Amino acid sequence: MAGQLGLCLTYFMVNKTVKVVNDIKPVHVRATKVLGALFLEPLTPENEALLICKRLEYDGYFGKVLSQVIANDNICSVAIAEVIFLDN
Repeated sequence: MAGQLGLCLTYFMVNKTVKVVNDIKPVHVRATKVLGALFLEPLTPENEALLICKRLEYDGYFGKVLSQVIANDNICSVAIAEVIFLDN
């Protein structure tokens, strides 16, 4: 979930928009690194989760994000991950 949020965040920032157009094409990416991840609390199906993501780096090819997953006022996980955008 957090990785997909990072991809959405990158789309919005690169395109300088908050709208998703109808003819958008899927982005082809590959995960390259998980630079760090902490899993602090379980996240079960009955919980509502708040996802927070911050883009740390993006050079048109590689992107790196910091993400948190929060449920019941507890931080469930924190991760820094990197992907490569294959279509560029």
